[in-house]
Amino acid sequence: NYDMSLSAISKALSSVPVSNDLLAGQIYHGIGKTYWNQVQYEDALNCYEKSLNLLPENLLDTASTYNNIGAIYSLRNEHQLALKYFEKSLNIKSELLSWNHNDIVTAYKNIISTLEATENMNIENYQKTLDIYQKILQIQLSSFPRDDRSLIETYCTIGKIYYELNDFEMSIKNYELASVILTGTEHINYSDLADVYDSLGEIYLITENYLKAIENSELGVKLRLNHLETNIEKVTATCNNIATGYYNLENYKMTIEYIEKILQIELSVLNENDLSLAVTYLNLATAYMQDLNFEQAIKNFKKSLKMYIENQPLADPEITVIFRDLGDCYTEMGDHSNALENYEKALE
Repeated sequence: NYDMSLSAISKALSSVPVSNDLLAGQIYHGIGKTYWNQVQYEDALNCYEKSLNLLPENLLDTASTYNNIGAIYSLRNEHQLALKYFEKSLNIKSELLSWNHNDIVTAYKNIISTLEATENMNIENYQKTLDIYQKILQIQLSSFPRDDRSLIETYCTIGKIYYELNDFEMSIKNYELASVILTGTEHINYSDLADVYDSLGEIYLITENYLKAIENSELGVKLRLNHLETNIEKVTATCNNIATGYYNLENYKMTIEYIEKILQIELSVLNENDLSLAVTYLNLATAYMQDLNFEQAIKNFKKSLKMYIENQPLADPEITVIFRDLGDCYTEMGDHSNALENYEKALE
């Protein structure tokens, strides 16, 4: 009962000698915590601030008070103030606790959560977050077994941050460290491993290492299809990366094969007017065109065109491009009448 608790703590406070700041500060902290539990954050904040005025700086109770004030400001979306108090809490804990204490990790994570909650996650904040995760990683490496899930999550998070910072080499390194742990465990977490392969495939695609992109993306797809309940969105996204890799290698037959896989999946789950289908038909047509199979290219361009016209304004750039590509296909086939008709529509 919070009311009884508050009453008891208040009575205790009234009996504290005036000279005993430490005890009074601890009692104010207790009152603040009780208000916190009652979701009375303004009253909690007032008590925590009184507690800070009484407690010495080099005390874990003081660190806890700073932390709780930070949490209140975080709930109010006052992230800069929250960050200030979380950092004060960390500084005290760092002086009083061992470097790899679990409370240090918690303090780091509070700072990370606050940085990530800011409206503009800029390069400076990514760098701060990265530095903290590196410290967390060192603690985990000293405390956890090498196959601990927390290690995998941290490597993946560091990989993601390096990705956001466009440091793709370091991003790959950390995702690969995660994959080594995942593949070396007795009971493989196929979902996590598939996510890691997908991430590696995407990064290799960006860095134009198409063979490695295809290799990792194919591993991700196989895991999802063979071991997991199919996540349609992830499977199609990864198949699209594979198709893109093959397209850039000018292996158009394999490009077509993977786009066909995407199409079959989408046809089974999407509404027939979904514009995702229009995009897939367009990609398929483009691949057939590059493979010099103009009849199949025209067939798929027309399917895509029909959906775009039904769902988009005629001025949509994709519609113009499709008419142009249809004109090119008919030209290659020697059908100059249809070629001219489509070129004229592209100019309208």
